[in-house]
Amino acid sequence: MSDTNGSDHNVAIGGRPTLPPDRPRTDDERDVGFRRREAVSWYSPRVLADSGLRYVLSAVFGAYLDKRELQAALPSDILTHHADRDELWLDFTADTGDGFDATHSIAWLLGKRELQVDGLDRPLPRGDLLVLGGDEVYPTASAEVYEDRFVGPFTSALPWSEGPWPDLYAIPGNHDWFDGLTSFMRVFCQQKIVGGWETWQHRSYFAVQLPHRWWLWGLDIQFDSYIDEPQLRYFDAVPLQPGDRVIVASAQPTWVDVPGDPGEYRNLAYVERKLILPKGARHMVSLTGDLHHYARYSAEDGTHKITAGGGGAFLHPTHDLPEEVDIDLDPFRDSETTRYRLQRCFPDKRTSKLLALRSPLLPFKNLSFIWLAGMFHALLLITTLFSLRAVNGEQGSVGALLRDMQLSELLFAVLRNPTGILIGVLVLAVMYAFAEPPPVAAGPRKWVRLAMAAVHAGMQLLAIILSIWLSARAVGWIADGTWLVVGLFALVIALGGLLSGVVLGVYLLGANLLPFLRTHGNEAFSGLSYTRCKNLLRLHIDREGVLSIHAIGLDKVCKDWEIDPDAPDPESSWFRPAGPPPRPRLIDDVVRVDGRPWTNAEARADAGRRVPAAELTQLQDPASGG
Repeated sequence: MSDTNGSDHNVAIGGRPTLPPDRPRTDDERDVGFRRREAVSWYSPRVLADSGLRYVLSAVFGAYLDKRELQAALPSDILTHHADRDELWLDFTADTGDGFDATHSIAWLLGKRELQVDGLDRPLPRGDLLVLGGDEVYPTASAEVYEDRFVGPFTSALPWSEGPWPDLYAIPGNHDWFDGLTSFMRVFCQQKIVGGWETWQHRSYFAVQLPHRWWLWGLDIQFDSYIDEPQLRYFDAVPLQPGDRVIVASAQPTWVDVPGDPGEYRNLAYVERKLILPKGARHMVSLTGDLHHYARYSAEDGTHKITAGGGGAFLHPTHDLPEEVDIDLDPFRDSETTRYRLQRCFPDKRTSKLLALRSPLLPFKNLSFIWLAGMFHALLLITTLFSLRAVNGEQGSVGALLRDMQLSELLFAVLRNPTGILIGVLVLAVMYAFAEPPPVAAGPRKWVRLAMAAVHAGMQLLAIILSIWLSARAVGWIADGTWLVVGLFALVIALGGLLSGVVLGVYLLGANLLPFLRTHGNEAFSGLSYTRCKNLLRLHIDREGVLSIHAIGLDKVCKDWEIDPDAPDPESSWFRPAGPPPRPRLIDDVVRVDGRPWTNAEARADAGRRVPAAELTQLQDPASGG
């Protein structure tokens, strides 16, 4: 990893640079050392092909190329250098490395020495730790993508630290795993620095001891697979004591899927049931990203599950979130279930629904998708023209044939054409693979998926036929010849691709808003590339051991950054807002988690409701003290 202005201080291992880097004089890529990339266009043919191929390869070969098994040879340090502090500030964000404007807006806030937040009467100091909750880059991981979409924007936001250097920890999300975790390990697991942040972890997971008997655990769940054995041994070796409190960071909010599939929570349930509760400790807070919004679920026992995936990627909806979830740590035995209720989300559900109404604008937000969809229209056009000539004979010009063609005649030509039928079957198969049915029983789920696919395929086939008919009637008035054929194909591709994009948007809108479906939120909102409503968390453990969680949101990101070559403070960002700066505000009540450690008796009583008594042997006898 090279430094973003050409020096080598970012590649040094085991030591910090002694001098701040030179500030770039221009915003040229060669001067700042990275390319300021636009937000990912998720429906572009290149991104669809690349992401789809890497996802398939990761799904097929992931178990054979699991680098977590190899990490057993790396140091297994449990980081304790913050344990004796009186108080500590911790920042959390996730899903960062997308377009420069949004990513740098969040990094700019994280890098400020003090952050004034609307809704608070005093500024909040910068975090002593920054924790990244997965998907540090999009759409796929590579050295170049990490440099442009993560290292560059974060280095330019905080190029240097004058005082104690804040720590940087990260867990990988599915997009970080697309290159087998190679780039992630190189950036975060070799004790390098990223701007003014310093990395400490050796593996893709970590345990950090915090003040006043708090712990921070970061889990690597690689595509939501089972946690590997070396990772389980690592966390089992953490010296938890009865009464300790644990903050767990993971890359997916699996609790929101529990109403449809209780097994989705299996990883976090296993960690809590096997590694935390038997030692008398408590899993107090879960932090995650993956869904690019803010949402907090809380239980009456004072525990919280928080999604804060607003680090820079496109917005995800909130209106499809369940109002409550019931979590059972052991579905195979009769244990106590904890109910979590949705307390706050950002954006709110009404705003989320209004944003979903923009889904039919998908082709206008993803112009290259028009050409991809239009090729299916052109393919059917070729076979239809031959079928029409066969029906109408060889008399008359092609122009006259197209100009006088009726919609019913075109439909008949498609249906009697074996190639046209084959294309229809192909479209249905693609729509079936694309359909995302709601979480229902396995049998009905297949039929719901088939019904969704049939509706979508029928809409797309009608769009294809309509685009050919309209294009033929329009171009048929042109004289016969080469330009007629060229014009016909060009118009079918452009008009057909546009219609297919609108149809896709309408399908996603219905699937996302209909109460009995509420699916396809990711596909609907990724097509909108909506960059507003970003968020981060700033957590504080005070001198009494009380944890306070501040949820901070940005209604708008800054889209106009200019180079700042003469800033006197070496901590200042290389870029400054050319207009109004990002204005953060509090988007939830300040959540306070009691800092009183439990006694052994209290820990045993709580754990006894959740895990078998045989697993509580690690707890001391209550009479021995607490």
